[in-house]
Amino acid sequence: MKIIIADAELELISEFTKRNHIFVNEEEDILERGKHRFILLGKDASRAGRPDIAYVAHTILSNYTKQGMEYIIHTRNNKIITWQDLSGAETYHEFKERVISILKLQREVKLKDLIPPGKRSIVLSQYGRTRDLNYLKSFDIIVIGGFPEGDYISELPPIEKVSISERELTVPDVLVRLSSIFI
Repeated sequence: MKIIIADAELELISEFTKRNHIFVNEEEDILERGKHRFILLGKDASRAGRPDIAYVAHTILSNYTKQGMEYIIHTRNNKIITWQDLSGAETYHEFKERVISILKLQREVKLKDLIPPGKRSIVLSQYGRTRDLNYLKSFDIIVIGGFPEGDYISELPPIEKVSISERELTVPDVLVRLSSIFI
């Protein structure tokens, strides 16, 4: 099984400021809501600067790679970070350092290109039909949003969208619930 954490709000400060036409003279870093509030303005402000979501996803999912589960973090800017890239990054600081170097070098890969035709794939969304967790066991790829609110911004292939709860869940809540099917 492969998990794709999609549209993760994980980006370099320079990517955000360029997209929003803001000039900031600061050392290159990951955009973080708590640390960089002074530049979080405009239409992206409610979603942007949440690397903590990707870090928590990495922390939870890295426990299941020995059972054959793989995961990919796909950022809002179409950058890809694999579980192998983050192997051994246990602290948030180690995670950030690896992510900064990966984001500087990575080429763009669209979300829809990560979901090959013929693979049983499904998207988790608060707007999908509510299904039991057992329904997900037969899928090869499960796409989970890596953002704090809203819906996917990337184009998705025409695959089923489902919800695993009647209410909106956080990414950690979703991953903890899914962990029962990883084992």
